[in-house]
Amino acid sequence: MTKKKKPDKPRAPRRSVRGRKAKQPTSREAPALADALALAAVSEPEMPVFAVEEPAGPPRRSLRDAIAAREGLSDTLVFRVGDERFAVDLAAVEEAIELPSVHHLPEMPDHLLGVFELRERLVPIYSPERVLRVALGRDAAAVLVLRSREKRLGLAVDDVDDVLTIDGAAVRRAPIPDNDDNVLLGVIRRGADLLALIDAESLALACLADQLTEAV
Repeated sequence: MTKKKKPDKPRAPRRSVRGRKAKQPTSREAPALADALALAAVSEPEMPVFAVEEPAGPPRRSLRDAIAAREGLSDTLVFRVGDERFAVDLAAVEEAIELPSVHHLPEMPDHLLGVFELRERLVPIYSPERVLRVALGRDAAAVLVLRSREKRLGLAVDDVDDVLTIDGAAVRRAPIPDNDDNVLLGVIRRGADLLALIDAESLALACLADQLTEAV
């Protein structure tokens, strides 16, 4: 008698997002904006992309809405800058990539690290120090690609950690008084770590503040 083959069990979706260390890129100063853009347009090797998959389960709320209502679940992406860990709304992150080759621009503000090419488009990359008040480590390894309205931008980070589901009822309000830009939504415990929860839209607007002011 032949044995019937048991059907394979469905595999659960991969949840983790792990950044791999990359060497700090060396950037070359461009004498003019046109030269910098031409340099960035040179074809570069395809950059590895971290898997960013939304976990299966019941519908989620945005991080800001879940915290404001003090109820509901929100999926976030955890990342590290220096010794601090942060979490941002997973739906707001288009992708997370290894730190690419960055090209400097003339007369760029201090918090702008330069631009990099992503699928034949130039994307500005910003330091987290001004908006998150934490400096990068020596070996920044990844970039979070965010979108604000019609603009796409990158935030340099030291590492991309994991996907974490946040319960809005468990979040404590931001303990800092100078949170006028509304970037910090609150904090939450994750084992021995304290995670700062970041509003992606406010973060992007804070990075682009200089450009928005010049456009007025």
